[in-house]
Amino acid sequence: SKTFNNYLNNKDILILQNIYDAGGKALRDISSQDLLDLIRIPNCLFIKERPRIISIIRKIIRNSDIIVLMGARDNTLSDFAHRIWKEGIIS
Repeated sequence: SKTFNNYLNNKDILILQNIYDAGGKALRDISSQDLLDLIRIPNCLFIKERPRIISIIRKIIRNSDIIVLMGARDNTLSDFAHRIWKEGIIS
């Protein structure tokens, strides 16, 4: 949360999903809601469904915007990025 608070500003929009559980021995003592409660930028949302995220991006994106998708060990993230591009949201 500290990194988001230090580097994002009031014009940025951060959309969180559930934390991807790739198994293993990682601790599972934090949730996306915990992060949401700590992030201090005004435009921070939790949206569970990826189709809804695409719908929101489509409504708010402008020509000069940059979309960054981040995740750890989520092998579906590249498919999600391709879907955003394929639907003509970005070029």
